[in-house]
This record gives sequence, C-alpha cells and structure tokens, in this order.
Amino acid sequence: MGLFGNPEELGLEGSGIIRRVGGNQIKLKPGDRVVMLSKGVNRTRVTVQARCCVKLPAHVLLEDAATMPSVYITSIYCLVHLARLQKDESVLIHSACGGVGLAAIRVSQVIGAKIYATVGSEEKATYLMERFGIPRNQVFSSRNADFLPGILEETNGRGVDVVLNSLAGKLLHASWECVASFGRMIELGKRDFLSNGQLNMMPFGKNRAYFGFDLTQLADEAPHISNHPRMIESYESWHMKQGVHMGKILIKMPEIPSSLASSTVKPPFSLSPDVSYMLVGGLGGLGYSISTWMVEMGARHLVYLSPSANSCSHDAFIRELKEQGCYVSCVAGSVTEIEDVKCALHKCTRPLAGVLQLAAVLKDRPFEKMNHNEWSSCLAIKALGTWNLHKAVQQEKLDFFVVFSSVSGTCGNPGQANYAASNTFLNSLTQYRRQLGLPSSVVDLGAVDEIGMMNYDPKVLQNARAASVRLVCEAELMEGLRVAICQSPTTAEPSSTMTSSPCIIGLSNSRPLSDPGVRTLWTRDARFSHYRNLESKGAGQGDTTSDELRALLRRVEQNPALLDDPESEAIVRRELVKQVQEHMPQTRDMDEEEIADMAIDSLMAIEIKTWVRSNLGLEISLAEIGKAGTAGALAKAAVEHLKAKYSTKEVQGEGDHTNKITS
Repeated sequence: MGLFGNPEELGLEGSGIIRRVGGNQIKLKPGDRVVMLSKGVNRTRVTVQARCCVKLPAHVLLEDAATMPSVYITSIYCLVHLARLQKDESVLIHSACGGVGLAAIRVSQVIGAKIYATVGSEEKATYLMERFGIPRNQVFSSRNADFLPGILEETNGRGVDVVLNSLAGKLLHASWECVASFGRMIELGKRDFLSNGQLNMMPFGKNRAYFGFDLTQLADEAPHISNHPRMIESYESWHMKQGVHMGKILIKMPEIPSSLASSTVKPPFSLSPDVSYMLVGGLGGLGYSISTWMVEMGARHLVYLSPSANSCSHDAFIRELKEQGCYVSCVAGSVTEIEDVKCALHKCTRPLAGVLQLAAVLKDRPFEKMNHNEWSSCLAIKALGTWNLHKAVQQEKLDFFVVFSSVSGTCGNPGQANYAASNTFLNSLTQYRRQLGLPSSVVDLGAVDEIGMMNYDPKVLQNARAASVRLVCEAELMEGLRVAICQSPTTAEPSSTMTSSPCIIGLSNSRPLSDPGVRTLWTRDARFSHYRNLESKGAGQGDTTSDELRALLRRVEQNPALLDDPESEAIVRRELVKQVQEHMPQTRDMDEEEIADMAIDSLMAIEIKTWVRSNLGLEISLAEIGKAGTAGALAKAAVEHLKAKYSTKEVQGEGDHTNKITS
C-alpha cells in the first residue's frame, strides 16, 4: 500500500515468458514459462537474474504460478526453518485469509499442527471452517485483542507453541502474550520495526524466542520456490484495499503493453545548483522563507539586492544558508537605481538563471489625502525598479523572471491606490516581456500569514482578520511560486498574443459571503460573480449564534423574567468574549475574565455591533458600545436592551388581547 520500501519497486513475485537470456545462461531459454521472485516485477517487461527464476511445468498456469513464491517461501521459511514447527504442536496464524495465512495453514496441516487463526470478518471465519475444517472455537477476530483470552481459554492458559504474527501495536503485544513456554513468535510486519517499537522482555525468561523476517532480503539471494499451484480468483485492483478479499490478488498484464491506459508523470520540481538566482528585496520574512525553499529545491548560488543588505540583522540567516552549502552575495542598494542592479548582476558567480522581484514599499493613505512623495515612492520600487531589472537582464538566458504583485492590483484595496497602481504595472510588464519572447510570470499575492509584511503591523493584521480576509499560509505561497516559475518560460519568438496567466493567491475570505461581517470589496466586482464561498447546507448560512445562546433566547421569548438570572448575562458575555477572541489573535491564550475586561477599540466595536444585530436582534449604537468600554460591561447593556425588547413585546401582546375582548 506504499507504506514501505521504494515505490518504484512495486511487486516481489510474478510469472511470465522469457524473451531473451544472457550469454552464460544454459538452464533457461527464450520461450520458457517461469515464475520469479525479485523486486519491482509488476511491469509488462522486467529483467531479473536467472537464479531468481524457476521453470514451470506444463500443467501449471502462469496465473497460478504468479501467486506462489512469496507466500510459500514465507510460510515454509518461517514455520519450518525458523519456528521448527512439529507435529501436534499448536500454531496461531494471524490474518489467516490472506495469502501468507492460507499458505501457512496448508504448511501447518501438512506438518500436522493444531491451528488457531484470526480473521477480519465472520465471512472469513466461515471460509476457514468450510475450506480447511478449522473448528469455529479456534478462529478469532484480528480486529482487536479479544483473541488473547480466547487462546488462553482454549489452551487452558498455556498459550500456543508458534505465533505467525502480522499485527502491529497493541495487537503485537497481545500476540506475544499468547506464546507458551519454549514457544516461538515470528514477526512478519514492519510497522513496529520501523517505528522502533518496544517489546516486553519478561516472556524471554520462559525460554520463548522472537524472530523477525523480511522477504525482500531473501529476494536478493537465491530463493527456493516450491511449485504448489493453487486456484485463485481475479479481482479488480481496488478490492484489495477493502480488506474483504481472501488469499491473494492477481494482477494480469495484457499481452500488448500499449493497451494499458497511461498518464504523463511530471518530473519533480528542482532548481539547479550550478547557476545563480537573484532575489530583489529578499531579506525580509517573505524572502527568508522563499530563500530556504529555493535551497531545499537545489539552489546553491544566491544574490540579494536590498537596501538593508549590510545590516547585521541578516547575519544569522546568511550563516544558515552558507552552512547548507550556499554561496551568498549581498549588495546594498536599491532596485530603483540601475547601477545598483548592474552591481548585483556582477556579483553572480555562476550564469544568472532566475530573477525574483520581491521588493515593495507601503505608503497607505486615502487617495484624496495622499501626497506626491507617498505616491511616487510606492510606485518607484515596483514600477521603475522592475523596469530596471527588465532592461538589465533582457539579454540574459533566464529560466524564469518572476515578479511578486498583489491582489490589490487585481481588485483594489482601501487606502492603497498607489500600491494598486504599481502592481497593475507589474501585470502589464509581464505581458510585455512575454510578447517579446522573454520568460516572465507574476504572482498576485494576498495577505501572507506569519511571514508577510502585514505581520510587522498588528493593527493591520487585526483589520484584515476583522474584514474576513483569508491569510495565505507559507505552503500555499511556495506552491504558487513553483507554479509561477514553471509558467515563466515562453516561446523563443516574440508574439503579439496576450498570454500571461497570473497566479493569484489569497483572493478569498475566511467567512461565508452571507455573513454580514464580510466586507471584502471584490465581492461587488462582476468578474467574481461566479465565486461562491457559502456554508454547507444545513449549517445556517451567516448564523454565528451558539446553541447555548439560541436556547436562551427561545426561553426568554417565553419567559422574559429569565433575563434577571445572572446566568443569562454570563451566557451573553461568553459569546461576546468569543467574538473578541476571533478578531484579536493576541487574546487566544487569555482567559474569559481577562478578555471581558479588555477595552474595545473602534474596529472591534463595528464587529460587535454587527454581531449583536445578527444574533441578539438588537440595535446598539457605536457610541453606546464605546461607553460600555469592555465586553463585560457591554453584556450588561445588552441584557438591559433585551429586557426592554421583550417587555415591549409583552405589553403589545396584552394590548392586542384587550382589543380582542372589547371588540
């Protein structure tokens, strides 16, 4: 099932017809039908050593022969050679309806041993009874450890002489307790071996023995294959995973290999250790993470261009890269200066193969209040800087030229007109380079969690969470970069076709669109009209009311006097505290009392106002929330509003009733 070993070495046994033999081979010849035991034989054509093959008698079918080697070698080697199983001794065979289990039953019956078995279902237990005559009281379940008391009861507390074990974990230890004095246990499984599992040493004091067995090692030596043909049913390959098969599954290869359905396997992504890669602005949190990923992908020569390149704050990071065998060059300068860009290029110790433009500056301010310096400085890094890069490397034979843009260039963002304009330029420059036949791609990146610029400003991060912005995780960022690098190459000839396919990451929200607290601007954009991020059916779209609060409101509607109970206020307070925790990550490790006493800022007040309207059905002004100041005080105010709300309903109900009587 892909748990162990080399996935390219699928299959350990098989049968087939020899097509060619080596010059020194005299026992086998082309046309011979053989059975074989060797690694990686689940193929239409395979090359194996002659000593791993045995010629088949004419009466043995290839289908029968293919099922025999591993199960009978395992059974005979373990029961006869290792365990020395004798007549009238007892043996416990786990998973007895598997291929090894059935072969072990046959070997044990030939020896004359008393057989106990475990299986995974009642159907399999019935099969053993009918096929091999094993009494029902000697067949147990392999799904749990109930076989241990069953074995001890059947053997009067003695246990069995031999256990052929394929179970793991607690069931392995239960099997070990089934071994009688002077008994032997043979371990076929690998899970506990590979996890360095522990074994109780006490049973060894009763002259018990424990053996490990690995058939793959025997496959590297000259195996002895017994010819015991058997009947077998052919199942679909998926049947094996369901644990309902008995015996072994036969995979039959077609006579014409080309008739097999095939799919293209993409080669694993990697970067070259023999070229240089240039990162502009790559000495921040985002750049650190990307650099580490590039090294993991094989890169060994990195050049950085950054205004802070000479800062000692980067020493530990650069030292870490060098310890991984990297050659690192840091150039202090700005990408807006063409001479600084050329200086960085001269630092490349190997041919330049890739460029990453990560530089960015944020100067957020409403457009009508933005001054010229805030506008131009933000544009310079992205627009002028990337243009300088384009001109400087235009004659280089690059594998990729990736620029990091932002989703603000795709759908805009409040207070970021300058940043949106600069990122729009990057998308256009990518188009332009591709029209010239030059490699180019763009990553339109949303807010990145933990390693992005947003994490340097807790207030901005809080605003993003409050607006239901879904933060991009590091793994998503790296996958997006991989896609962009793979998309970067283009045709060698210039083209007039618009071919750029920007990779957009993080343009989504963390809450359903039906949630009244969702305030993302792009939801109003017609280009995203087909996008839906709704809760699953039955989940109550947009409903954030807890079961506890919902139950309270139902009871209060029947009996408003319940609002005088301090527990009612406590329930409302708990819900308000949850809202604060959701929008303020720094409160996650604080207890309820601490959060209830925290001051509510203006942004949090907006979120709470929306929540109170949706879940309590109350209209509380921002001024009143500000006056309350804390979640605890606001809970008291909310309860008073609820009292007023339900007392009004009660009075209206009485008035309606009076009208009906007097009319």
